[in-house]
Amino acid sequence: MALMLLPFWTDGCIGSMKGLYFEASGSTPYHFLTAAAMSPQASNPVRELRYVNNDANVGVEHLQTLGVRYVMVSTHEAVAQTEAHADLMKVAESGPWRIYEVNHSEVVVPLAVQPVVVNGRGGDQRERYLELGTSWFQNQDDWTAIPADDGPDDWQRIDVEVDQTKEVPDPARPLGLVDDPATEEIESADLSGPQVSVVTPVQDIEVVEQPAIDVTAVDFDQQSVSFDVSQIGVPSSCGWGTSPTGGSTVPRARSASGPTRWWWSPPTPTCGCTLAGPSPICSSTV
Repeated sequence: MALMLLPFWTDGCIGSMKGLYFEASGSTPYHFLTAAAMSPQASNPVRELRYVNNDANVGVEHLQTLGVRYVMVSTHEAVAQTEAHADLMKVAESGPWRIYEVNHSEVVVPLAVQPVVVNGRGGDQRERYLELGTSWFQNQDDWTAIPADDGPDDWQRIDVEVDQTKEVPDPARPLGLVDDPATEEIESADLSGPQVSVVTPVQDIEVVEQPAIDVTAVDFDQQSVSFDVSQIGVPSSCGWGTSPTGGSTVPRARSASGPTRWWWSPPTPTCGCTLAGPSPICSSTV
């Protein structure tokens, strides 16, 4: 828990993905999925997640998705994984800790493909968002476009469905159990096993390539990040979701259904977003 105090003890020089009140953050599950993949003994505190432990190939992709710039590891198992990964460059040692810079990790990234808007489903909406977000976050090769919960009218709308081949039955709640007969349909939709369901697109995603643009003048404040784009109307992904209390959206921004947020540039070349937490520039694992 002490690692979340890194910003305090370094006067903000070292930001941390760790933080207080993570129950208030929609991006908390993605932080812990990342921590698990970079460590042989992570706490894995969020229920139902499909954790992958101590696999830097998985962890580095997560770090890059979240825009994390540095990672700290200490155990022999974690060090062995990080030393062997081409996108991790060792930059320092401090006591038992080894610090690596994550290559190809940017907080704001222009999207090469137009996002798709995922139509809503019934049931517990927190569960629906967790299903969609983790399905994309952990299986990005299965998605040709990033899913969003809203967007301009010309963005494709799709449905998603649970991949039954990946379901894990819950022996404590057998199929067909209904908590409340008056809401049988919703209750049945919410029956889930010990792991969150994986959802996949029902329709084929129409790939709409976006023009290449430049993102410059990325500027961080305590609760915001702003940036310039060379062309308006092209969506960008902002990976500034954090464990503390971050991952929120603000004026001129629309929220994506997952660990990152996309921003569709308004009619000005300067975009921005406000978050509720400090900069997650460093992920520490044991």
